[in-house]
Amino acid sequence: DEDWLRNFHDGSDTGYISSRHIKDADIQSIEHIKVDVPSLATHLLWQYRLVAQPNLMTVGEYLIRSLDDRGYFTSAVDDVAREFNLPPESVQSALELIHTLDPPGVGARDLKEALLIQLDHLDESSLDYVRPIIQFHLDDLIRKNYKRIGASLKIRVEKVLEAADLIGTLN
Repeated sequence: DEDWLRNFHDGSDTGYISSRHIKDADIQSIEHIKVDVPSLATHLLWQYRLVAQPNLMTVGEYLIRSLDDRGYFTSAVDDVAREFNLPPESVQSALELIHTLDPPGVGARDLKEALLIQLDHLDESSLDYVRPIIQFHLDDLIRKNYKRIGASLKIRVEKVLEAADLIGTLN
């Protein structure tokens, strides 16, 4: 048994490196490891191609490539429909499919729509008062006018604060 143990630790097994022989200088720091991160468009295109119907593939890919740096859709559905000779409903369907992709909120036209899309991705059915706060009181929420929101929606200020906390986790 001692011979086996001595042979095991002597390094004669070229596939084994004893941790006693590794120096800190031999270990590459994790900060120096290069990781290729796909662009938002590449990430979205990959997802979209998995779920899109063939008739919406081209227009959906166009929509994804036309998103701005924040992931917002800044064109008009009707303009895209004319460009692709499609009914606006088809373009809207492609855009709604993009709304289901990750990250949540992508393809929205503005902050309000992005927050609503993200809310749709959450399983927070018990917080049914969050949606009207986003839809009708986003400016009040930004100004922290919680009493006004509560009075308007006939809910307690504590509920408004709870909704504000949840909305604050969205981006």
